Amino acid sequence: MVVLTHDLAGASRIISYHENKVTLGTGNCLYAGNMPLRAFELDRAEKTSYMQNRCTLNANIRISCLHAILGFHPMDGRLCNDQFTRIAKRYMELIGFGRQPYLVYRHTDTYHPHLHVRP
Repeated sequence: MVVLTHDLAGASRIISYHENKVTLGTGNCLYAGNMPLRAFELDRAEKTSYMQNRCTLNANIRISCLHAILGFHPMDGRLCNDQFTRIAKRYMELIGFGRQPYLVYRHTDTYHPHLHVRP
């Protein structure tokens, strides 16, 4: 597994990107960690507003959005969504963000399977 991380200025654009993938059928939202509803119960606007509001709670934070991409070997594409979700949860725990709200998206539009984790 390879992990790339990016700091972003805001949640709106990145959530829109992932939700567009869902609409196109090349991605799905696997998990909404530490959020009031499960991923399939939240629409795009609810995900965006919850994450944006959460980011404004601490005025000392200058960069409010982390975006992690977890890339896997092509053979790992045989893993099911539940296994990918468990990997994302464990990753969040290991980086110390396990108790923060986050979204996990799986994209299927490339040769290698990968997840996007957006705390």
